[in-house]
Amino acid sequence: MFDIHSTYFQIALGILLIVLGCSFAYKFFLASVLGRVSYWHGFLPITIVSPLLTHLPAGEKSLVKKTQGIWVHLVMSPIFLICTVLCIACGTDLTGLPGVETLNWILNGGNITKPPAVQFSHSNYQLRVPLLVRAGTHIGKMIDKMQIPEKSEDKLVQGNSGSYNSAVNDAQSH
Repeated sequence: MFDIHSTYFQIALGILLIVLGCSFAYKFFLASVLGRVSYWHGFLPITIVSPLLTHLPAGEKSLVKKTQGIWVHLVMSPIFLICTVLCIACGTDLTGLPGVETLNWILNGGNITKPPAVQFSHSNYQLRVPLLVRAGTHIGKMIDKMQIPEKSEDKLVQGNSGSYNSAVNDAQSH
């Protein structure tokens, strides 16, 4: 009936993903600028993921409601942005355009010698994001290097050399 490996099916799926990405871009605009998001007010497990599923305007007697708040700016806006970028990149890749290559070029700051940040293979539909692993280790190194200066009168334990072991040894000797 449907051959999922045919080029027509992949192009149709790519166009559908691009349209879905544009819808997520509009939802990103509403969430980031206006702080507003639509959700389905029904069965609770579906209500939690419903902001990702509601793309059409609500009818007159619909269960789709709108909410707003700072949490929409902080939580839903980045989620919609990530969905926008991934849908458009994967959709353009399926239609034969260089979507993921362009995304990697943008994320690597125009440097093509860096390893790819996002890898997408439409033969088996796997998405790997080594950018998160690299960013996690880089952020971890930055946190390890950070030192908060403290005044000597604010220290809890006063020792000769200022180290914890010498302060413990001093306390035990008394």
